[in-house]
Amino acid sequence: MENNKKKIHFLVIDDEEGVANALCLLLKAIGHSATGCIESGQAGKILASEQANQIDLILCDLRMPQHDGFWVLAERNHHCKDKPFVLMSAHAGSDDIERALSSGANAFLPKPFDPDDIAQLLNELGL
Repeated sequence: MENNKKKIHFLVIDDEEGVANALCLLLKAIGHSATGCIESGQAGKILASEQANQIDLILCDLRMPQHDGFWVLAERNHHCKDKPFVLMSAHAGSDDIERALSSGANAFLPKPFDPDDIAQLLNELGL
């Protein structure tokens, strides 16, 4: 990452703690900051709170046991619609991607991804 790029603060939501931690470490390694969340309900609380003001971009897994990524997207739409939202999954079909984008997600990121994919995503979102 170039030094003149803006440092982005991500909210990473993934029910697999190891995946959430790895994504946060990856984002920090390329010069950003991240808050990891393994429970979608907790993510909903963050999005409804003042803490949402500190978030620049939300990365959310699609398939989670408590509430899925579409539920988290609806919470974002309700509480802080201006925050860019990216749904991610290793198992999404074209219907899931179409539904996410038509429901207000800014992008879809297939897992696994690497730092170049994050850089391209940020560029596409204008961040």
